[in-house]
Amino acid sequence: MGGKGSGRRPGNTNGRGRPTTDELPALDVRYLRRIGVISDPSQERVGGGPNRLPWIPLSWTRCNFGGQRPWFSCPGSGCGRRVAILYGPTLPLLCRVCRGLAYASQRRPEA
Repeated sequence: MGGKGSGRRPGNTNGRGRPTTDELPALDVRYLRRIGVISDPSQERVGGGPNRLPWIPLSWTRCNFGGQRPWFSCPGSGCGRRVAILYGPTLPLLCRVCRGLAYASQRRPEA
């Protein structure tokens, strides 16, 4: 099944592995678009203002049936991945890969 390096890691005594995306606060670009914080494709970043979030760069992609979709550009050192969700709890908010997070489904025991 798994290749070299897959499965449990040596030294992981708690049996849980990496923290999951469900365990940390998240900022979702789709939610911000839905409530009107992100409004149009000319917007190149989000943040600042009264909520004191750092500026987070945005990128936009065209959708197949019209319109455009916003994405965060991960502010992690040398990352720049295009992602929909950035994770906390500390600043800067980072993508799942930069935070070293796993999905909850990756932790489920095999049946």
